[in-house]
Amino acid sequence: MSAVQRFLCCCILLPVALSGCSGTEEPRLDDVDRRFAAFYSEYLLTGGLAADGRDSSALMPRDHIDSLLDRHDLSLELLHERAERYQERPGLWKQVLLDIRSRLDDSGAEGGGE
Repeated sequence: MSAVQRFLCCCILLPVALSGCSGTEEPRLDDVDRRFAAFYSEYLLTGGLAADGRDSSALMPRDHIDSLLDRHDLSLELLHERAERYQERPGLWKQVLLDIRSRLDDSGAEGGGE
């Protein structure tokens, strides 16, 4: 499993691990958090998640993932740094997930879904 695949797998599983965590302070997303959310939502929309909910990045060509990273001005190093930051700050991860969810909802509305 490549580093990208391991990272994306962690991103999918991390919300489950943090679901019981809550903080009183609602952190604000910075520019990198918003770019991460945009990257991750686009990744999910373009085939990063199989219909049964499993990570399908093994089927996604590496150049497609690299292109998504470039489009959102991100690097693997920055993704790893953010993953560590989100593990340390579950409230921030929750805000990122809400941003991702909003983007996915907006995408469904634009595509005529629901």
